[in-house]
Amino acid sequence: MRKLSERQRLFCIAYVETGEARQSFVDAGYSANSSNQVLSVQASRLLAKPNVIAYVNELKAKQAEALTVNVATITAMLYETRADARKAGQHGVAQSCAMGIAKLHGLLIERQEVSGGAELSLTVNYVPAKALPAPANEPLTIDVEPDTKLETPIAPVSVRSSNVA
Repeated sequence: MRKLSERQRLFCIAYVETGEARQSFVDAGYSANSSNQVLSVQASRLLAKPNVIAYVNELKAKQAEALTVNVATITAMLYETRADARKAGQHGVAQSCAMGIAKLHGLLIERQEVSGGAELSLTVNYVPAKALPAPANEPLTIDVEPDTKLETPIAPVSVRSSNVA
């Protein structure tokens, strides 16, 4: 396949970013002295070239890959946020991250039951479904209020509180 010129490469990059062929054509350094209709036709012709099509598709694939969010990326973000929160002494944020990780991996199932008018009761079932993928050097710890009792702790979570009776 024929190599792209610098202007063609710039056109492809601008087109993937904006989706606007005519403006990308001008931004890439092609002459802007023609009417909008002529520029649109020239941009369309450039977009029809096989090497341009291939590069645009390659750029779109890279863009889609960079934007992919999955369980692994969300887990990594939550672990990073949790570690930063613990260092900053933001224990509520760290706890929210720990709970988010547990929910994401199916360790917690939340069920809401509505009964009798405006009353709302929240039931949280702790389900030891599968091991939580924690970093090897840092175990996941959930701090529990003094009156809280966990009948089935979440493995491999350690529960600690200085006031638990």
